[in-house]
Amino acid sequence: CTSTGMCPSDRLSRRARSSPTLTAYPFQLPSAACCAAGFTPTGAPTFVAKAIAGGIRARSAAAQILPIQPIPEYGDNVTTAKITVGPVANIQATQNTAITETDIDSDTVTTPVGTIAGMVDMSAQALDRAGSGFEMDMFIAGELASAYGVRLDMQVFNGTGTSGQLLGLLNVSGAALVTYTDATPTVQELWMKLLEARSTAGTALGYSPTHVVLHGRRYSWLQNGRDTAGGRFNIDLPGTTWVEANTLPTNLGVGTNEDAILFISAGELPLYVSPLRIEMLPEIGSSTLTVRARIYGYAAMLGNRRPEAIAKIMGTGNTPPVFA
Repeated sequence: CTSTGMCPSDRLSRRARSSPTLTAYPFQLPSAACCAAGFTPTGAPTFVAKAIAGGIRARSAAAQILPIQPIPEYGDNVTTAKITVGPVANIQATQNTAITETDIDSDTVTTPVGTIAGMVDMSAQALDRAGSGFEMDMFIAGELASAYGVRLDMQVFNGTGTSGQLLGLLNVSGAALVTYTDATPTVQELWMKLLEARSTAGTALGYSPTHVVLHGRRYSWLQNGRDTAGGRFNIDLPGTTWVEANTLPTNLGVGTNEDAILFISAGELPLYVSPLRIEMLPEIGSSTLTVRARIYGYAAMLGNRRPEAIAKIMGTGNTPPVFA
């Protein structure tokens, strides 16, 4: 046992669980087999072992801005009601005359529940003998949780709603589309499209979007813009928060090299998630002393609840930016 009172057997039996809030975890599932010799240098001090570099990933963004709700306990879909015709109020023309009457009409909207999962196989020796002070199981659990969090982010933005995927915001039917076609895009030209998308979403929903979400490459390019006097181009949008999300796709369009920009009213777009289950399973590979770490959880994105809360900018103007 270590000086902290933890024994190798504790590491094998411990199960780590993560909050459904999914704070910004750095993507890409670890390889199917890991932890060969050299994973933790022999005789390395604890502070050196703890400096191990995790996998290179984008960082989660959607879970930081969308309202997170616990996913319903049962079912392969999440269904809710939607008012399609709402009541109205008007001025009574004269006393004792009829007032306005508009009856409510409603419909339902449904979105699929997706399962996100990953696993890592490692030797029992790597798990048990990683060295005093370095908790291998917790490191692997953190890597899996990071991978899960950003895969969820990617699904929130671009899930197809088919083949087990979530229905992502870019694929919600009825969301506003602003097409930006430009072989030689400029910041000033894109700015006009940004204002158009913001206006379109605000008009459809009744109030301006709360967030504009874009890939880091697009945001950096906008920051690089200069006005006619050579000064920095002002890209402020009062009341709308800029969010960098490198989990947005960059393989859209005919040339498979375009990104997309989203204007959203985040409060209208709930994300339902289950608690994560992260397990250490020594029995699966017991004949070879192989231990499996496994993560899985369920999620559903109810973006189709309110398509009016989404406007997207897509087109050839969003190809890889050129900095000059």
